Amino acid sequence: WDLPDEIINEMASCLFQKKYKKGDVLAKKGESVDAIYFVKSGHVAVRNCAIEGTKYADMTFSAGDTFGERSVVMNVPAPGDAEFVTSGVLWVLTKERFFRCMNGIDLHQMIERSLDHKFLVS
Repeated sequence: WDLPDEIINEMASCLFQKKYKKGDVLAKKGESVDAIYFVKSGHVAVRNCAIEGTKYADMTFSAGDTFGERSVVMNVPAPGDAEFVTSGVLWVLTKERFFRCMNGIDLHQMIERSLDHKFLVS
């Protein structure tokens, strides 16, 4: 996301790990999203995804990928169903901690650039 080091360090200090099993559901389309997820291990499938009327192909997130940022920043429901297709571990950054860390940054522009890249490479 091209953030200053001090913000990255603050966000890192707010993360916690959570383990998941194959089949665990993280979000259902239309539900509220209260965290940003960073995949440490395993694979998460996002299916049935649509944003503002545009449908997207199913996506699989793996180590190093993030998701949930659009829903958190723009305060919109989950655009699709997210489920673990393997067991795995996520780093979790709650909505409250995220906004505390990002105070003063133009989040909407940052998220739009991130999503443009994410969907173009899918």
